[in-house]
Amino acid sequence: MDLTVAGWKEWVTFPDLGEVALRGKLDTGADRSALHVGTHKVVKAASGEQMVQFTLSALRPGGTRRSRLRVRLPLVGRAVVRRSSGDAERRPVVQLAMRLGDETRQVRVTLTDRAHMKIALLLGRDALRDRFLVDPGHTYLLGRRGEDPARGEP
Repeated sequence: MDLTVAGWKEWVTFPDLGEVALRGKLDTGADRSALHVGTHKVVKAASGEQMVQFTLSALRPGGTRRSRLRVRLPLVGRAVVRRSSGDAERRPVVQLAMRLGDETRQVRVTLTDRAHMKIALLLGRDALRDRFLVDPGHTYLLGRRGEDPARGEP
């Protein structure tokens, strides 16, 4: 099996959300992925389906400034996540397409307040399994924002 080598920090793009990008921390010690949304609200769609509404601060294609994007996605579940402090938190789970390097795949992410963290997106083993090998000594091995990784760093 060929695995893509990625750094502990990489740019992640979300095709379902208009190709917006976030820096992501690749954390093989975390079971699940988590996305910072500050606040969220679960609402019922006209179809009766439960949806999660939240605002995401991310870079739009070709941009260097953050934009606030209003997002509404189906609620696919809830997860109890135990933080490193030992506290448990019940979080909503959504599914969306994620592109890391040349690889695009559907991932489930929990929504939480990560305002106290430097990086808004944490990719856990659920998103990395069977596709990526994480090199903790490097960052942006798959390229910096807007750059072809084959050309090297700017």
